[in-house]
Formats: sequence, structure tokens, C-alpha cells
Amino acid sequence: MKSVAKKAKVKMKETVKKPVIAVGPFHPLQEEMEFFQLTVDGEIVTDIDMRISYNHRGIEKISESLQFDQIPFLVSRICGICSASHPLAYVQAVEELAGIKPPERALYVRTIINELERIHSHLLWVGLAGHFIGYDTVFMWAWKYREPVLDLLEEITGNRNNYGNVKVGGCREMKLVMGYELSLVLAFIVVIIKTGGTLNLAEIAQHTTVFSISNMLAFLVALLCVQAKLGFVPFDIAEAETELGSGVLMEYSGALLAVWKLAHAMMLVALPLFLVIVFLGGFAAGLAGLLAGLGKYVLVLVLLILIKNTNPRVRIDQAMKFFWVYCGIALVAAIILATIGKNFGVSWL
Repeated sequence: MKSVAKKAKVKMKETVKKPVIAVGPFHPLQEEMEFFQLTVDGEIVTDIDMRISYNHRGIEKISESLQFDQIPFLVSRICGICSASHPLAYVQAVEELAGIKPPERALYVRTIINELERIHSHLLWVGLAGHFIGYDTVFMWAWKYREPVLDLLEEITGNRNNYGNVKVGGCREMKLVMGYELSLVLAFIVVIIKTGGTLNLAEIAQHTTVFSISNMLAFLVALLCVQAKLGFVPFDIAEAETELGSGVLMEYSGALLAVWKLAHAMMLVALPLFLVIVFLGGFAAGLAGLLAGLGKYVLVLVLLILIKNTNPRVRIDQAMKFFWVYCGIALVAAIILATIGKNFGVSWL
């Protein structure tokens, strides 16, 4: 009888359904949208059914309507703490599919940014773990050591979160450099053709036909390339995304800021002078020639500032398309016109 009663008790225990407690997908203690079903026996959790990524954000669906080069900015919004690792995974997948090998420098930059992100992410986790168990001193110390890491990320990318630095084929700044440098070289080739193949700047300044069609096309494209090199709007993508107020200048001061500003000031002098010498005839002898050269320099500065103050910032894919497609077509036409003009003695071409 005892054995029968024991078996009946065990059977009854097995048939009694244990209570299930649902936690999520929204809960004050959850950092992300996750769903848990806890099977409990009294105060003991005996089983758990865990559903991660319960909330689908539609990243894949939105990406279908975007160009491949725009998607990294969207993917970086999956998590503000991990805004380098998510786009890096996407970018590496695209590069592997397309057979693209990024430059070694870009790989170093990616590694540095992702390691810095890993450090500040782990410090965040340690601080929050201390906070959740009621030990807020751990939270404060973790935050203290996390701030210098975020400062480094800000100096490198212009932002403390959502860096937008990783791009297919390299990094954001490298893509911009690849965009405008080709156009600048082609513009310089136009001048070399028109001046008989010389690379001497003094001879180029003496023999440049300023008011020819090919020279004007090359000058306008070179002016826009200088705008990108200086990091002026609309080509200040390397410094900041649209939501940033001042890029690397935000919470950034001291000697490094002074050096950064000095370098930009030097380029603001040297690059317009280069355009004046190569495309606008440079400085002639005498006081009148000096004043005329200074007037040309001021003209170039005015054009750069006008472009800066009258245009919105463009995306990196728009900048690449502008330099490689539109400027490329204009410069190919300029090279053809310069070649025809040189061979047939038509100076206005």
C-alpha cells in the first residue's frame, strides 16, 4: 500500500503544471527588448525559455531601399555602445563578396577603434553590474576610466558614439581622399598638357592659358577638391556626421586643438596659392603683378567660403559619386579639349 501511495504521489506531482512567469519584452531592468519565460517551483527557477532579439527593428527591410555604401550608417544604430562592431561585420561581408581588399592603414584604424570600443563597452558592463547589485562606487569608478577612452574615440572619429567611421573598402576619411585625389590629379594633367608637359611651377604659371575652356573646367574641379582637402562643407564628412555640432572641436581643446587648427590654417594658405599658380597664372613681376596675384588668391578664398556657407553637408556616397562620376566626366572632356587645342593651336580650348 505504501508503494502504491508513493507512486500515486509522484504521478500527481508530475501532472501538476508548474507556474510560468513571463518577463519582457519590456521591463525596467532590461537593457534591450528580450523575452523570458521562467518555469518556477516555489522560489526556485527550474527552467527558462529565452528569446533574444524579440523586437525586430526592420534593419534588413530598410537596407533593401538603400545603396550598399549607406547601410553602415544604419547598422551602426543597432546599438550605440557597439556602433563600430556592427557596421564592421557588414562591411567585411560586403568586402568578401566583392573581393575588395582595404588598405593596411584602414585595417589598423578599424582595429584601434574596435578595441577602444571593446574596452569602453566592458567598462560600461562592469559599472552597470555594480549599480544593479547596489554598489554604485563601482559604477562611478568604471565611468571615470571610460571617459578617456571615449575622448580618444572622439579625437579619431569626431564622435563619442555612432562613429560612422567604417566604410566598404576602408574608412570614412580614406574614402573621401580616394574620391578627390583622382580628380585633382586629372585636373593637373590638363595643365601639363596645355603647357607642353612641364612640371615646373614657374613655367606652368607663365604658359597657362587662363581663359580656355579646359583650364576653367580643371580649375573648378580642383577648387572643389581643395574644398574637400580642407574639410570644408559640403565635404566635411571625415570630421563629423550631420548630427554633430562641431566634430573634433566638441569637448576637444588644448595643444592638440592648436596644432590641428594651425595645420588647417597652413593648408588654407598653401592650397589656394597652389591653385593660383597652376590655373590662374600665378604672380607676375612688379607691384602690379603682385597685387594681381593677391587678388587671385582672395578670389579663390572667397569662392571656397561661398561654397562652404551656401551648401549642406553631403553623404560620403554622394561625395564619391560627385568626384568620380561628374567631375571625372568633366575632366575627361577637359583633357580631350586640351589635347585638341595643343595639337591644333587652338588656345581657347
